[in-house]
Order: sequence, then C-alpha cells, then structure tokens
Amino acid sequence: MNPIETEDCAAVAVEMADGSAASLGVTLASNVEVSRHRFSFSGLVAESNTRPYTNSGDPWSFTGDSPELEQRIADVLGRSRALPEGYPGQILRFHHAPRDGGELPVTLADARRSIEMITAMYYSAATGSAVTLPIGADHERYSSWLPPGN
Repeated sequence: MNPIETEDCAAVAVEMADGSAASLGVTLASNVEVSRHRFSFSGLVAESNTRPYTNSGDPWSFTGDSPELEQRIADVLGRSRALPEGYPGQILRFHHAPRDGGELPVTLADARRSIEMITAMYYSAATGSAVTLPIGADHERYSSWLPPGN
C-alpha cells in the first residue's frame, strides 16, 4: 500500500488482569482514515464514532441486550452532560480535580502503564514471546526499546 517499505499493520491480543480479553488492530494500509473503539460486555456493546483522532467524542452508540437495559442506558445518558474533549477537556478536568476533590484525568501511573504496554508490544513483536505486565527494572527493555547492544 505504501510507497516505502514499512510495517503497515499490527494486531495485538491482550489478556487483562481480570481474565477478560482485548484485541487491538492498527493499519496504515487504508484509503479511508478511521479510528474506532468498540467495547463488548455481557449485555452491552459501546461503540465510538469513526472520526480519526477525535473518535472518543460523540456520537457513541450503546446497545443493550434487552428492552430494560436499553431503558437504563437511555436514563443514564439523559442525566449525563457533555464536557469538552481533547486538550481543553483535559485542562478542565485538571482544574476540577483538586477543586472538587476528584481524581486527575491522567496520572503518572497512567503514563507508566501506557509506556509499559508499548514496550511489551515492541518486545513481543521482536521476540515472538508473550509479555507479562508490569515490566520491572529487570526487563531487558526497561530502559530502552532498542535491542541490547544498539
């Protein structure tokens, strides 16, 4: 697809700490730019819009597996209020957290988990092995994504 040699797709299978499964799929080989989140739970599916880079914003679809659950979803959505997305939304949440005694929208622990996940994906792709998180200081890629000796 691309005019230069590049890795143009990735698929990641993840077993979460609670035993649930997640799959991540990424490709550069698409004529249409699309991003999407889809969460499938027992009784409920939540799906984002498909706008690239802003797919966490509205509209979302929430589908319950019964009329009762559909009504509960409608009731909760009817009581919720939209907040700004992206950078303005993050700054607003950083402002509200200490004022209201709430949690910060992103913490250093969140950032660390993200870096560990990326490190695990790179390591798994390079070695073909499964990686258990969290990645500790004894992991060979703890300090760098480069293979040893580079």
